[in-house]
Amino acid sequence: MVDEMIEVCGDEKSRAFYTKVAEKMHAQDIFTALSEVKDEHHRGSAHNKGAIFTLKMKRKAKEHRIDL
Repeated sequence: MVDEMIEVCGDEKSRAFYTKVAEKMHAQDIFTALSEVKDEHHRGSAHNKGAIFTLKMKRKAKEHRIDL
């Protein structure tokens, strides 16, 4: 799953964060966020896919009271 996050976001230097996301977050939340990032990128509204994915995951983690 970490490799998929890196592939979509194009951000190898965030591997440690993505590993933590994979360990703590629900897979469905991760796949939903990745799908949203892809969609936003295709529409031209996501220039930094890694930053947008990180923001989405931090928001979702906060909703679920998960410490990332």
